[in-house]
Amino acid sequence: DGDIPSITYGWSDGTEGDTLTFPEGAVAGDTYTCTATATDPDGGFATATATATATNYAPVVESVTISPAPAYNDDTLVCVAAITDADGETPSVLYEWTGGATGDTLPLTSIIAAPGDTFTCTATATDAAGATAMGTGSITIGNRAPSLNLVISPETPTKHDTLSCTATDAVDPDDDAISIDWTWTIDGADTVATTVSEESVTLEGTFEAGDSVACTGVIRDGHGGSASATASVTIRNTAPVVSDVTLTPTEVYTNDTLTASADSTDAEDDPLDVTYRFFVGTDIVQEGSSNTLDGSIHFDKGDEVYVH
Repeated sequence: DGDIPSITYGWSDGTEGDTLTFPEGAVAGDTYTCTATATDPDGGFATATATATATNYAPVVESVTISPAPAYNDDTLVCVAAITDADGETPSVLYEWTGGATGDTLPLTSIIAAPGDTFTCTATATDAAGATAMGTGSITIGNRAPSLNLVISPETPTKHDTLSCTATDAVDPDDDAISIDWTWTIDGADTVATTVSEESVTLEGTFEAGDSVACTGVIRDGHGGSASATASVTIRNTAPVVSDVTLTPTEVYTNDTLTASADSTDAEDDPLDVTYRFFVGTDIVQEGSSNTLDGSIHFDKGDEVYVH
């Protein structure tokens, strides 16, 4: 008729108006029907409907992080996923690790992890409508250096001793197999070891009193970790021993010559210089390398003569 009808809108949930905001609690699959009614000035009218179905947005895994960092093979790894959902839902999350373990934590031991190994955590988020999203994070297991201490025995060696250098407290915190490289030096100059074993090394027969002998061990773990330690000793000198000192003849007269004899030894077999000090009474009458004393010069009848 050329009239301009008026139009009213109503929604299936009772809301009036040409717009509808999905109500709180709406979920994917819910349907909302709009009914439009056109009415002309003469009371004639007609209706039509259209239906909208709420769709679902899949969750989004923004990031996946693993801590601690750095991590070692005796740590417990913790996986955390940052997840958003446009529908305002809180999706459930499944965590799965390299090797098949599930859960947001993974306790490590040296049996299942070694320095350089990489562990990946996969986070799968699922919302109420069954939509999923995945994300991954990875971490590489770090390496810690081994350590050791060295002890040289004997502690106060002489030139004839065999020195033994032993590694004590040789450990690797990652339980890696370790090896030790050994070096001996005498007064800073390298020398060849007599024997070498896994945990000790020996050196013998090349010393002089006063030498500074050092042993250095470098411990390695096979993953690039290493440490070194050094122990040193000074070769000591043992004083010579004088024993069985005698004067001859045992019956001596004024003009006789006394001869001193002494047994002298040295533990290091060093050459010895023997000095004789002759006394007449309390006075020193002769001192030096000579082991004889002329009575015509130095003593008279009744004098007491002794040698030191």
